[in-house]
Amino acid sequence: MVRMGGVEPPTAWFVARYSIQLSYIRKSRFLISQSNSNEN
Repeated sequence: MVRMGGVEPPTAWFVARYSIQLSYIRKSRFLISQSNSNEN
């Protein structure tokens, strides 16, 4: 059961959480690609 507490706060939390996750994924992919290119 989901309690409706307004649309904006949950949406803001959802967006913030996933944008942070996406930024970490991008950084980790960049670091992995950099380390792989340094090995060659």
